[in-house]
Amino acid sequence: MLLLSLDTASTTLSLSLFENEKVLAKFDETMIRGQAERLIPEIQNLFFKAGREVKELSAVAVGVGPGSFTGVRVALATARGFGLALNVPVLGVSSLEAYAYGAEEDVFVALDTKRGDFYVAGFDKDLNEVFSPRIMTMDEIKILNPKLIASDAFALFEEEGFRVRKNDFSLSEQIAKIALSRGENNLPAEPCYLRDADVTV
Repeated sequence: MLLLSLDTASTTLSLSLFENEKVLAKFDETMIRGQAERLIPEIQNLFFKAGREVKELSAVAVGVGPGSFTGVRVALATARGFGLALNVPVLGVSSLEAYAYGAEEDVFVALDTKRGDFYVAGFDKDLNEVFSPRIMTMDEIKILNPKLIASDAFALFEEEGFRVRKNDFSLSEQIAKIALSRGENNLPAEPCYLRDADVTV
């Protein structure tokens, strides 16, 4: 099984190409903007480095958010495009779960919304949800006082005195591992925002 995994919900463009459970190639780069322009060329580079062709794909895994509205839409549109073109399944994975995956104890995930608050959820070591997804401020998180935090802003939580889980992983790899472990029980390829868009048409 050849699986492409991608995530652009945060400030990192993260891509991985898996064959069964082995990583063939990956790309991770922090970029504030320009992910949409880089996404397809970097996917092409991924296949080139792995010595594989796009037509060999068996499935696509994608981070569905919560995260940047534009980033979530870009990743989902790209994943759906591959799915339709190649007639392969598109597997959705929560960004919150991706940050929690692999923790050996209960973990509280807090992703920076860039608006002064955080997308949060809590999970046990088996990735069962123990605190439902919502938006919280730092003060509210302090009142809750979780024992371990995983975050894309882990340095900020470290400064606030929390014990943090360092992000020494590739987000697209985490997404791929979750998708592969769940098979047909993944989320649909639909966006998870937790907040309404600022502008609607």
